[in-house]
Amino acid sequence: MTEPQPPKLDYGPEADRYRRSRYVEPSAKFSAGLALGIGLSFVVWVLGWNPLPRRGSDSVAYTVLGVKFATGILFLLLPRWRLFGLGVLMSIVVGAMIFIATCGGNVTGGH
Repeated sequence: MTEPQPPKLDYGPEADRYRRSRYVEPSAKFSAGLALGIGLSFVVWVLGWNPLPRRGSDSVAYTVLGVKFATGILFLLLPRWRLFGLGVLMSIVVGAMIFIATCGGNVTGGH
């Protein structure tokens, strides 16, 4: 007796299109994390600088840093979202540059 042949795998265009529709490009996840983190920094430091109280604004800096760091680490622990978490962590550097630029603008009166 001969064994029945296993069904052939379909590697045609239809199967490929289905597979791609559920797949998100890794660079898109990294870019989304980076953009979300930069957007948060922009909102806090550029748009929200004047409403911040003169005293205690350092707690806002630590809060933004802590939220970004915790979010980045959390997503790093999830295998499918690892690149998103890396993007959030990388946004800390860009957020620090935004913070320094807005500080310089406030000190020199350019804001």
